[in-house]
Amino acid sequence: MLELRSLPADCTQRRQESVCDGCGARAFSVCSSLDPSDLGRLDAIAERVSLKAGEALIREGDAAVNLFNIASGSVRIYKLLPDGRRQITGFLFAGDFVGLATGDDYAFSGEAIEDATLCRFRKSEYRALVRERPRLEEALLDRATHELAAAQHQVLLLGGKGSRLRSPSRAEASRS
Repeated sequence: MLELRSLPADCTQRRQESVCDGCGARAFSVCSSLDPSDLGRLDAIAERVSLKAGEALIREGDAAVNLFNIASGSVRIYKLLPDGRRQITGFLFAGDFVGLATGDDYAFSGEAIEDATLCRFRKSEYRALVRERPRLEEALLDRATHELAAAQHQVLLLGGKGSRLRSPSRAEASRS
């Protein structure tokens, strides 16, 4: 005959530990906006990805079906120029989020500079979680706003670079 036993009280109160609990980047990533009770939901839709230095994370023109949160290591973001050269547009580190493409395809490429660990999320599943968790949406908006401000600052620096390199001659200045 089958004997039924109940679990000890402490077993029923223990929570399954999530990979998110031990993530070193969690404190400074968008994931930090979630309550510990919500981390299990995030962990359930995450797939851990490890990249070796030089391995591609995403390629410009590929379908933008995934989003990534960098847990460790670093990633270089770049655009390929028509002549085959690579223009580096940024560097991402632990806690950074990448892949929020506005269109259907990635507008840039990314590759690991050093060995890196990331959490990969299917865009559709992540968007569903964002709709359920407004604090996560706020954290993404804050991060995007910060990155936009940094990009605008970079444009200002680059735009002013040409004018600083070529100062008007005294004759040109006196004509003004």
